[in-house]
Amino acid sequence: MEDRKKILGANIFWVVLIFINLGSSLIIGQVTNDTTVSIITSQLSIILTMAVYLLVTKQNPLKLLRFKTFHLGSFFLVILLAVCVVPMTSLINAISMLFASNVVAGTLTDITNGGLFPALLLMAVLPAFVEECTFRGVIMGSYATGGRPVKAIVFSAIVFGLMHMNFNQMCYAVFMGLVFGAVVEATGSIFSSMTMHFCINGFSTLVTWALPRMIEYLKKVLPSGETAALADSLEASNEALTTEALLNTIFSILPVALIAAVLACLLLKAIAKLNGNEDKWKLWLKKDYKEDREAVPKVRIFDIPYAIAAVLCLIICVLNELALKMMGM
Repeated sequence: MEDRKKILGANIFWVVLIFINLGSSLIIGQVTNDTTVSIITSQLSIILTMAVYLLVTKQNPLKLLRFKTFHLGSFFLVILLAVCVVPMTSLINAISMLFASNVVAGTLTDITNGGLFPALLLMAVLPAFVEECTFRGVIMGSYATGGRPVKAIVFSAIVFGLMHMNFNQMCYAVFMGLVFGAVVEATGSIFSSMTMHFCINGFSTLVTWALPRMIEYLKKVLPSGETAALADSLEASNEALTTEALLNTIFSILPVALIAAVLACLLLKAIAKLNGNEDKWKLWLKKDYKEDREAVPKVRIFDIPYAIAAVLCLIICVLNELALKMMGM
């Protein structure tokens, strides 16, 4: 019963978080269109809501959020895991762009124009801490109290995806949520998913910052012939992709993404073993442990607050997509 209360509390927290996030966005939107201010406000609203939730529920934040160290050797494997996840994330992003607008590219460009280090702080450091504490900490941590980690990972990943409030990000954020949740369970520490989150977001930010500067450099030092064509092709790749270009991108990334996905699974297994959590994975993933799994009491995660929050997020996704289409994005 206590586990069920924690899950219900986490789902109510999600509903409240949606309204606070929307409210703060609407208020800030009336004052300024500055992207940096919007991101900071969004992250602050999340962290303050989480702080209030922890105070009201009187839960131990260190225990719930899993603020503890993990095996030093697996730290480097976690970074390598982040590298292996990037191709699949790019593939899902490209597939989603066939039917949904890419809202991140423009935002990243605006922010990187202010400098690389401020951009990394806004797009990599801040989300890695705030979002991991919220989604892998409060939400997944509450779901996992039922003793079914796989179920907790899946349902919290859906929450993470939906909270991005647009179809493009939602698609690959669900996948990232699955991997982040899995690495937290493999290490027993939220610092592992924070590390991955920072690496992935940091890589995207670095590429967005570097590409236009590379184009300008090539135009200056390689002004004619094939070199100019190379600069033009790089510039074109930074613009909106046609359906044909997206399909070409998808088929070119697919083999790399599949190979990287296999490597990612092997890395997760190695990380779990190094952190002494290999038996936990065997319990939930191997057929031989079916009777042991069935002995764990079933706790329902999907309930009325969860359904309400999911529907609200989907409605916002649809409205955002319609607004972007009307703006010609």
